[in-house]
Amino acid sequence: MESKIKTFEDLIEYNLKFLNGEIKETFYHCGPVDEETIPLLDNLKKINRFGFLSINGQPGLLEYDIYSDYVSNYVDTEQKSWIEGYMIFGLNSIKLELFLSKNPDIYYNCCVYPLGTYNTNLPSEYYNITREREKGEKWNEYTNIPNEYIEIDTDYDNINKILLETHNFNITFKEFGPQNSVEKLLIDFFGTL
Repeated sequence: MESKIKTFEDLIEYNLKFLNGEIKETFYHCGPVDEETIPLLDNLKKINRFGFLSINGQPGLLEYDIYSDYVSNYVDTEQKSWIEGYMIFGLNSIKLELFLSKNPDIYYNCCVYPLGTYNTNLPSEYYNITREREKGEKWNEYTNIPNEYIEIDTDYDNINKILLETHNFNITFKEFGPQNSVEKLLIDFFGTL
């Protein structure tokens, strides 16, 4: 199926098929939609229809005293709402970056591939968006957003060649918890265009 992708619009349609359950895995996700993503599906589909190709993310979350079979103990988990995606580089992607740069509740990094530029307001080299701890232990940090320009391998395939014409975004709220949603933030932004 990926060989039929020739344009960014094809990528969006491909992603919508994945989000609708018509495709079981993608070039960026080796399996079905994660369980934590299911409540976000309607908003993710809207974002994609607005031209934002969502490829990764997580909901905001605060869970405490949840038993984990993996560690045989009770675990606390905190997540910041986060999304990674692409837009065709142009006026709307520039407006989105400007909007993000003015929002005091957001951290972001953006790679503008056609220009070879990188912009961010991340406070450190790697910014943590997920942490867990076993009962009585200190926090372990897991998922991190790298504070760096992310290269795209131009020899890989037609998809990467399409992505070289895009504006890549990593967007996260500064606070842990479900009170914030980057999906809702993006829907509100696209509603202003």
